[in-house]
Amino acid sequence: MGRSPCCDKNGLKKGPWTTEEDQKLVDYIQKHGYGNWRVLPKNAGMSYLFATNKVRFCLLLLEL
Repeated sequence: MGRSPCCDKNGLKKGPWTTEEDQKLVDYIQKHGYGNWRVLPKNAGMSYLFATNKVRFCLLLLEL
């Protein structure tokens, strides 16, 4: 038993983020707001899990 997966993990990117991906994430959030972190990767055209996007954005904020 157990919980069903939150999403299909096929085709998700793993590994370090590029500068372009960081900028894409920041631009999307500046334009559309935080909203729903679960739909952000799909709407922003990113290939990471929603939790990864959320953590990455928080880390970017700490760098400012």
